[in-house]
Amino acid sequence: AARRAKPMHNSVWVSTSVGEKKGDITRRTKTLNLGVDEQFGNVILGVFASYLDQSSDRDGFSSELNGYAFSSYGKYSPQNHDFTWLLQYGKTKGSLNRSITGVVNNSADVRSKFAAVKAEYGYRLAFDPMYLQVKPFVGLMFNVGEQKPFTEKGNLPVSVGAINAQRLALEVGVEVKKYFENAYIYLKPSIQTDLMARTRDVDIRFVGTPNSIPFKSNAQKKTYFALGLGTQIRLRKNLLAELNF
Repeated sequence: AARRAKPMHNSVWVSTSVGEKKGDITRRTKTLNLGVDEQFGNVILGVFASYLDQSSDRDGFSSELNGYAFSSYGKYSPQNHDFTWLLQYGKTKGSLNRSITGVVNNSADVRSKFAAVKAEYGYRLAFDPMYLQVKPFVGLMFNVGEQKPFTEKGNLPVSVGAINAQRLALEVGVEVKKYFENAYIYLKPSIQTDLMARTRDVDIRFVGTPNSIPFKSNAQKKTYFALGLGTQIRLRKNLLAELNF
């Protein structure tokens, strides 16, 4: 009978990240993650749970959301190659506010769910005298999300139908790591470009009226610049802490 491969190394880790995305919508996100992984030769498999806190602003609209997500991930690293993947599912809830000066100041409770798949390939280049590692990489990201129907409270309230969105993006960049005895710091600039961006049309009606107004989606493919930076510290043999921006 075949024997189950025993893990060569396992780790428990905690990480936190703070991010901001600017565009048509300014979105700020704080995340706290707790995870565990095991290493089998040149393969790492892991899972983690996340707590999310997100706020956004756009032309009289603002939102405050919090939620959770569960993720699984893996990495296969033969020689200098890195193949990584991530699967994620989560839910959020919170409040949405719509303000028109002197006329409308409405709010609504909103709930949503989302899922994501990401795959990435990178090639590691080591510069040993400087304890430096440079890894050019390319990746694909697919995201789907659904916001459930909601009804506002306030002046001239409206009911909004479900909102569904999909996004497929290509990411190209480089990750630079500087190693120390029990830690490293990293810098990860990249370009993300949408290969697909879809949002279904939404039906909106004023509360108390029978007829709805269809709003055509205005989803457009866009290109973004992203910059990640942070550090990982080994607190104990099997305990890691991370801080990311």
